[in-house]
Amino acid sequence: MGLYGVAWGTVIARNLGGLLSISLLFANKRGISMRLTDFLSLRWIVVRRIWHVASPVLAERVLNTSSYAFFLWMVASLGTTVLAAHQIVLNIESLVFMPAFGMSVAVSSILGQAVGSGRHRIGELAVKRTLLFTGSLMIVTALLFVVFAPHFVGIFKATPEVLALAGKAVRISAIELPLFALCFIFMGALRGAGDTRSMMWAVVLSITFVRLPATWLLAFACKLGIVCGWRRRWTGDAGRWRFG
Repeated sequence: MGLYGVAWGTVIARNLGGLLSISLLFANKRGISMRLTDFLSLRWIVVRRIWHVASPVLAERVLNTSSYAFFLWMVASLGTTVLAAHQIVLNIESLVFMPAFGMSVAVSSILGQAVGSGRHRIGELAVKRTLLFTGSLMIVTALLFVVFAPHFVGIFKATPEVLALAGKAVRISAIELPLFALCFIFMGALRGAGDTRSMMWAVVLSITFVRLPATWLLAFACKLGIVCGWRRRWTGDAGRWRFG
């Protein structure tokens, strides 16, 4: 089924995960129990409190998704080779960020419980130790990116041009890994403490004033392409990317 098979596989997997999650909520295990009548008797004061916490996260996600679509449009305008290399780097990074994302969820839960029970010292220790562990892990990963980048991208069996560009981009992305991982932890900690507005403003400022303008400036105005130090050359009748 090709691409349609990929789409159907994704839909089936996500719906199955949703049904399993709902079944756990109704299973009356681990102190959580829900009934169908709970969906019919809403307490608006609780809904308002939930919305107060959730609305900044919603705004953050909408802004993140829309800005990424515009960012991807800029990348795609650089050519199919650059777009393919960019997608390879994203796939590699998404695997690397899984531990940091898991630690973010963990510290959010621990800090939320600590704040709710008044044991702030436990929450503080959880954040500090998670920062130390995740930061150390990402520093090691960044070193692996620098040394073994060609081997990582080679798994995807793309054309030599795509792999060469992706390898360069992976090495550059090693610079962001430690700080980006720490950002995950701070996001989880703030959300666990109920402060979702700080991260919303951080995302708004970083995307609006840094990411999108810097991408346009370096990729188009300075003609550096998707990787700094690589430049676009026009070769005869057909424009394509060469590396040098």
